[in-house]
Amino acid sequence: MEYQVLVHAGGPGTRLRPYTLEKPKGLLEVKDKTLIELAIQPFLEFGIKKFVLTANYKAEMLKAFFLEKHPELDISFIEEKTRSGRAGAVKLGIEQGKLDPEKLTIIAHQDDLISLDVAKLIDTHKSSGAEATVILARSFTNPFGVVHHSEGKITKFEEKAQTEMPETQAVNAGMSVFSNLKLFLDVPIPSHEEYVIFPKLAEQGKLGVFFADSWKPINTKEEYHKLISDVSDTAEFM
Repeated sequence: MEYQVLVHAGGPGTRLRPYTLEKPKGLLEVKDKTLIELAIQPFLEFGIKKFVLTANYKAEMLKAFFLEKHPELDISFIEEKTRSGRAGAVKLGIEQGKLDPEKLTIIAHQDDLISLDVAKLIDTHKSSGAEATVILARSFTNPFGVVHHSEGKITKFEEKAQTEMPETQAVNAGMSVFSNLKLFLDVPIPSHEEYVIFPKLAEQGKLGVFFADSWKPINTKEEYHKLISDVSDTAEFM
């Protein structure tokens, strides 16, 4: 395979407690699927069967789940003894021989549920000439109350409004593509690519963009409850 897929799945999910006290975030259930199954769904539809996952919090449960429920998938795990950060975990994966630093790599997260065309994503990245491409969302559910006003008077309060970004702005949806992983070889541990890699690439004009069809981050109990409600109200999620 000319590319590899890494899914960050090691976080403790503290903002989702008490649900994550007994199981890792990725195994939280939504109807008949788990969060991590929803997160990798676009790749499964594209035909990808091989994944590398970071593992830290309740890692054995995650390993047992894939072994029992998805024996058809080729899953390997990056062992994080302590929290390494997202970029640090990639470096560990290279050192542990789980990730090939020469391959095109898609990096995703277990708690960012994204709908997109994987083939188009890969083609767009390759043709852009960028060293990395960040997947963006044009709109998001604002976690704060939005206040509407006119002529010095408040006219309406709106809770958790769907917010559209200006044309030249967007939200980082938590997925990215790298032509190779050489930029991760010298990062400190712990560290995140948003701080140690992306700013430098942006300055050099080597950081591309790709827009997701939809994006649902699941980081809090409220977002998890809304996801369950949305799935219950529709026949199909993504």
